[in-house]
Amino acid sequence: RLAALAIVLLANYFFYAKWSLIYLALIPAASTIDYCLALALERVKGALARRALISISVLMNIALIASARYAPLFLGLAGHAGGWMLPLSLSFYGFQAMTYTIDVYRRDAKGAKSFLAYLATVSFFPTTLAGPITRPAALLPQWEKNQALSAEEGGRALFLIGLGLMKKFLIADYLAEHLINRIFDLPKLYSGTEVLVGVYAYAFQIY
Repeated sequence: RLAALAIVLLANYFFYAKWSLIYLALIPAASTIDYCLALALERVKGALARRALISISVLMNIALIASARYAPLFLGLAGHAGGWMLPLSLSFYGFQAMTYTIDVYRRDAKGAKSFLAYLATVSFFPTTLAGPITRPAALLPQWEKNQALSAEEGGRALFLIGLGLMKKFLIADYLAEHLINRIFDLPKLYSGTEVLVGVYAYAFQIY
């Protein structure tokens, strides 16, 4: 189980590192703070102290979301944008991290038992890349479950992975190249019906 979690975590951090190596410090640091805040929220009884703890988590994650969306704009207007660019996927990360601490604050969920499982869950790149925003409290029990993978489950997992790859290469990529990208790049060249078809094709491509 620990080896599997380590592989998932490395894949997550590799995804963020594609933008910049600074995220190998930023994401683990933010995750560690939220993990410690959640542990404190479970132990602290005073209402005022618990509000202070959840406020720190919310403000920190909102700062990440705002940085990802608006910092390049403001820096660009000021003429200092340089190479500053945070991936928009940090917005999904921030929202996911907030749902975890908020769930623990409201006592709707318990804090993670495994630090490694929490890191792998909150930075899970498939959901931070394209959504939907997943509550870590729903995914954590699956990571923390110490259960051996049976041959039947492993075969089903490989089948689903293969099916997903086939759909991506044979359907999603084809639709993107021959229909969606053309319509979205130059929508004024197409009729309303054609644009609507492109929108539905995009929705089909995602789901």
